[in-house]
Amino acid sequence: MFHKNYVGIAVFLPIIIACLTMGLAKLIFCLRFKVNFVLGSISAMQLLIIAWAFIAEEIGWRGYWESLLRKQGINKGVVPFITRIIWCLWHYHYFLQNGVQVPILWFFISCIVESYIYSFLMDCTDKNLISAMIYHFFYNLAIHMFLISPVDNYDNIVPYILLVILALYYKSAPSKYERFWNYICC
Repeated sequence: MFHKNYVGIAVFLPIIIACLTMGLAKLIFCLRFKVNFVLGSISAMQLLIIAWAFIAEEIGWRGYWESLLRKQGINKGVVPFITRIIWCLWHYHYFLQNGVQVPILWFFISCIVESYIYSFLMDCTDKNLISAMIYHFFYNLAIHMFLISPVDNYDNIVPYILLVILALYYKSAPSKYERFWNYICC
């Protein structure tokens, strides 16, 4: 679960993917709609919640749940999909409390795509849980820092849709650039 193998990749690749995805989504939105590119800020309480979530959730979801599903013989490609469906249900109460301002369908799609990115990172790092934890932390942090939520963009959903599209690109990138990813990951 935690080991020294691929620690450089486990630390830096998740940061690059999370920040590049969010930054590009926000930049494309700003250029297209001619709005200023500004960064947000977070409170100490938000930072504490983000930090707690990446530790608690990743130990449970990737460290325990996905390992359990794989040991049960479930196909490696199906495991992230199952995990994210349950993860979406786990976070459904945020919609009931108006804590998530994106349409539920886009949230659901982004969760599934994101789950495959987590699996890619875990595969790249020989199941080093640090990669998933760092990605989770920087993904949640970047959503706040790059102001991706519609409520931060005049109720415009475009930055979030761009985020999902870019994440989908990263999800498919390993197969498109297999030699490059094998060089980085191995």
